[in-house]
Amino acid sequence: MADSNPAKKTRSETDAVLDDYFQTALAAAREAGVVIREAYKLEKRVLLKSSAADLVTETDQRVEKMIISRLKDKYPSH
Repeated sequence: MADSNPAKKTRSETDAVLDDYFQTALAAAREAGVVIREAYKLEKRVLLKSSAADLVTETDQRVEKMIISRLKDKYPSH
């Protein structure tokens, strides 16, 4: 891609960028699915976030960190 300015990208260049984003997100989601399936068999540890109605598991936190890490590694300027 000759120009990094999104406003100057052609339709095919924009499509290629969007496809890369999609493929990256899809790979992260699939990896998260593996983590979640493995954790499904294990005992859950549930934590409170902001209130008793706002619960989170260690698996939730692990998956969130993993997805954010993958995205930051691939797109550090985003």
